[in-house]
Amino acid sequence: MGEKHYLYDVFVNWTDGDSRCGVPEYSEWRESDNVEFMDKVPVVLVEPEFFNVIERTYAEIPQELLDKVHREAIKVDAKSNRKTREDYVFILTDGEQVLAINTEGGKRPYFKSRLVPRQEEMVRQLVEDLSLEEYEIPEYTFNVEDDALRVKMYFLQPKYLYGLTRTEREKKVRVMDHLIDLSYSDNRSEVVYWYVELFPEAYNTEKLERLSIEEMLEEMFDFLKVGWGDRHEEFFTTILRISVKEALGESGK
Repeated sequence: MGEKHYLYDVFVNWTDGDSRCGVPEYSEWRESDNVEFMDKVPVVLVEPEFFNVIERTYAEIPQELLDKVHREAIKVDAKSNRKTREDYVFILTDGEQVLAINTEGGKRPYFKSRLVPRQEEMVRQLVEDLSLEEYEIPEYTFNVEDDALRVKMYFLQPKYLYGLTRTEREKKVRVMDHLIDLSYSDNRSEVVYWYVELFPEAYNTEKLERLSIEEMLEEMFDFLKVGWGDRHEEFFTTILRISVKEALGESGK
């Protein structure tokens, strides 16, 4: 396994490990985020494929890796300065990418965090002293009631989030959740309403009459998954406005 290596004086900003919005970069951290300070954290070098699975999913982490880092990390309480050992907190790297992981004592990456740029660079400098740890690639199955389109909506490919701000990624996930909700509807009029909301030029056309619910959802998904522009923003705002009205018991449409 080789000698253990650590990063010291580490700031972490834990994000839900199953977050579909991606793990915020340091430049996207907010004042309202709960940033914690770690006295030391073990660093583990792995293959890029293994890193990508852990970064992008909620897959179980191999027990061998967990045993390697067990109670090696030390957290410092911000108020009392008291130090406590954490069960399974570690920094994962493939030599380029860097990610802090916290399993909260379990086997899955319940929380994830980027590091500040200076500390990420320190991890990369450590790589030449680290032994590559080879683990079996964890399996992770996405199952949104076995519907291929819903799975695509729920688990957007990273390329569709790349280049967006943290806020835009959060909005895009909310939009996808709305499409997933619509996919369970057998009310064609409801789906038509939202289709025309996104594509007003389709109103009262022969094409609209011919489209099935699934075809409308596929077109909406194909448009909304790419980028974030004015039409995305307007669609999101309409979802939000109607959601608020429905929560207040008012007519949404």
